[in-house]
Amino acid sequence: MSRNGRMASDLSRAGPVTRDIEQAITSLKKGAYLLKYGRRGKPKFCPFRLSNDESVLIWFSGKEEKHLKLSHVSRIIS
Repeated sequence: MSRNGRMASDLSRAGPVTRDIEQAITSLKKGAYLLKYGRRGKPKFCPFRLSNDESVLIWFSGKEEKHLKLSHVSRIIS
């Protein structure tokens, strides 16, 4: 079952937005390089991943692991 209780076959009947969201979540769980905009400096690509419980976004800044609760995310730019 997928994260919202639907079987994988149900995704074929879901709208394109739902499929895009499911694919984004799957990609983040596996890990993906995303463009991170900081407060200063140029945007840069960083490795991001989503925690198993889908509540925390994790990335590396240099050699240090950083965390952000998704409940604190105010905006996502795609």
